[in-house]
Amino acid sequence: MIEQNDWLATAPAMAREELSRVLNAQERAEFAYHWGFFARLAQLPPKGEWRIWLILAGRGFGKTRAGSEWVRSIAEGNSQARIALVSSSLAEARSVMVEGESGIIACCPPERRPVFEPSLRRLRFPNGAQAQLFSAAEPELLRGPQHTHACRAEFCGPGCTLSALGLTSVQEVSQIDFDANRVSFGDLSYDLYIDGKLRFLSGPQTGLTFGIVSADPQGLILDRALSEGTQLGTRAELLEGCDHTLATCAGRFSNAANFRGEPFLPGNDLLSRYGKPTE
Repeated sequence: MIEQNDWLATAPAMAREELSRVLNAQERAEFAYHWGFFARLAQLPPKGEWRIWLILAGRGFGKTRAGSEWVRSIAEGNSQARIALVSSSLAEARSVMVEGESGIIACCPPERRPVFEPSLRRLRFPNGAQAQLFSAAEPELLRGPQHTHACRAEFCGPGCTLSALGLTSVQEVSQIDFDANRVSFGDLSYDLYIDGKLRFLSGPQTGLTFGIVSADPQGLILDRALSEGTQLGTRAELLEGCDHTLATCAGRFSNAANFRGEPFLPGNDLLSRYGKPTE
């Protein structure tokens, strides 16, 4: 685990002075958990579409850390994620994968650490994602629970095939709450815009794009601070969001054929893989 106070010592020498200068205290604390900066290339997930990631390496490579960070990235990116953690025994799964020095809990920032529920053999993340512990000695226990993780296609981008045109609208700000970093746009179904994008078309932040991280009955909560100069009537372009689950892809967008999440990647079913039987 990288302690928050040690982040500068672990940074490459050429980057230390610049990072210390440009990051505030909150950003320095978060930086300690920015795995992509510290990891070796071999510890990062392969690019492209894949079903099995095998790390064939000896002691000291960082296999546990690599796996823990991958699980964390899946859980933090998809509140509906249901992840299976399989080890040779439940005791090993807990002591190494969950509570170990390079385990999942240690890899997560304090405010986003999951709660471990030993009696349920479950890790529960603050956003609702879950990871269940299993022993390889009891493989039949894996037959019942459903496991998934996020679709890898960019919403309305390559692989997704949906057009953003019908999911985008231009609205005027009707209410602003600077303390909550929230903007309102009148009569909208705000839940549809969670994980979506907002781009201001007027005002002091014209042209800037914000992520929509949450919504409540009063409006949309953005991922970056609003300028104090933002006024009522400011125009913004809103793109609906997607939680990257199969249920949403199929039910809301009728686009399940292009879902890019395990185990529903196109071509994974036997019929499409081997074709029709010959007469």
